[in-house]
Amino acid sequence: MMTLMTLEAGDSAVIDSITTGTNTVHRLESLGFAPGKRVTVLRCRPGSRHVRVGTTEWVMRDSTAGLVQLRN
Repeated sequence: MMTLMTLEAGDSAVIDSITTGTNTVHRLESLGFAPGKRVTVLRCRPGSRHVRVGTTEWVMRDSTAGLVQLRN
């Protein structure tokens, strides 16, 4: 399965699900990382990714990015 961790700068995909505990899922969804939303990777740095969901940009750790399941 493809995760946000597998995307490179310039790639985008649609969020399918988030595979983690309830608190983290609620936190990510409140930031816009909800199923059906398109996410785009703007930059990759060692240990983190700069991403855009809708009109909002976030920097997230690679460990968190690996929890976001995607579909094309």
